[in-house]
Amino acid sequence: SPDTRLGGDTRVQRAQHRWPCPSRRVVCVSFPPPAARHRRRRSPSTLTAWRRPAQAGSAMSVQERDPCPHRILDDIGGAFAMGAIGGGLWNMVKGARNSPRGERMQGSISAIRARAPILGGNFAVWGGLFSSFDCSLVWLRRKEDPWNSIASGALTGGVLAARGGWRAASRSAAVGGGLL
Repeated sequence: SPDTRLGGDTRVQRAQHRWPCPSRRVVCVSFPPPAARHRRRRSPSTLTAWRRPAQAGSAMSVQERDPCPHRILDDIGGAFAMGAIGGGLWNMVKGARNSPRGERMQGSISAIRARAPILGGNFAVWGGLFSSFDCSLVWLRRKEDPWNSIASGALTGGVLAARGGWRAASRSAAVGGGLL
């Protein structure tokens, strides 16, 4: 009979081998058993599949993210939305403070319309470069770990500051890698 420890959606057939993972929130499932995996190089059929236990309202884990071409587009759109909303709030306050007393609402709306899309576009460029570098490093290194994000932040900071020269690019790369 199939093992039902994981709940209804994540039942695994008997042919698969199961073992506890380092993280208690996931159960690792692989073909062939873990002891036999070290004997040969990993191919797509022997890669580990991560499955989360069936929980209502559980957040998405890193292993369940979209594949890379879709991830880049999602990150560009999310970064644009975040920059446009944040830029809208920032420029609303800035436009109201810089307007005369009777025209504060009109000044804040005009500042939002003028600057919020620009800030959203800047965020989208940053998000697109970061995701592109991240996906490239995942493909190049054949693993997805925090070092890819750190290197992606450094590469993104360096590329965006490259017009300022190599010193500005290296400083921005250090800050981009250090933040992540």
